[in-house]
Amino acid sequence: MVPLRPSTIIRSFLALAAILYVYDVGRSQFYKSETAALLRGQGKVSPPEPGLHVADQTDVFKISPRREYRTSLIVSAKALATGDDQGIVESNFSIVDSLRDSKVPESEINRAALESRYVDFFYGAMVDGGFGQFVDYSEWDSETVALVRKGLIDLKAFRHLALFDEGVAIVAGLDPDELRQFINASHHSSKDPLLMKLSSIDRRFYDLNDRESLVKLNAAWIRQQPNLTALSPEALRDELQGRGVYLPHRDKIPAKT
Repeated sequence: MVPLRPSTIIRSFLALAAILYVYDVGRSQFYKSETAALLRGQGKVSPPEPGLHVADQTDVFKISPRREYRTSLIVSAKALATGDDQGIVESNFSIVDSLRDSKVPESEINRAALESRYVDFFYGAMVDGGFGQFVDYSEWDSETVALVRKGLIDLKAFRHLALFDEGVAIVAGLDPDELRQFINASHHSSKDPLLMKLSSIDRRFYDLNDRESLVKLNAAWIRQQPNLTALSPEALRDELQGRGVYLPHRDKIPAKT
């Protein structure tokens, strides 16, 4: 067998690289055209009036795994139809987390859906263990704190916002090593200095939430979104699978924890 010359190998490699490049560009252009077609279809659907339920729009959009509601806040049609505030908030939360688990970057998830999800994350931490637990669970990630704060503003939960800012100010005043030690600790004593500083925040949160329910405000805000979309279980499954499978380079995008 006659060995191949180095120049022959290089030319073959470059030809293969060119073919792969053209294929990849083609896939990206196809994805963009599919998204544009979906957006045109969404423009034909009248936005819901505040307070009204949204019917299952699966048939309107003719959803397939290659079409996505990239600009929509998606909830389960069943959760929306029940009228239960906690149910609709939890539906949005679970859908956002399913998208994130499918390695869909947060930049491609509806912003209102993200804010609602992070406000509910904050609410759950407060109910479960107080502001200190929110600090622990969030690891005091600056983006998480910012999204919770922006969500409270958009929900018009201004009393909760004022209390949240008090907690933020307390944590901001900590020595960085003290904060890191708190987050890394496997167990927190009730006499932990930070927990004691935040105890007044926790007590006032419960009193405030009795008068200004964060879940009710969150659910009302979701229902008022002009691009709210309710999906049947089958359409929801297809959408979640499609978002993770058909986007270019999806396998190369790390999931945010």
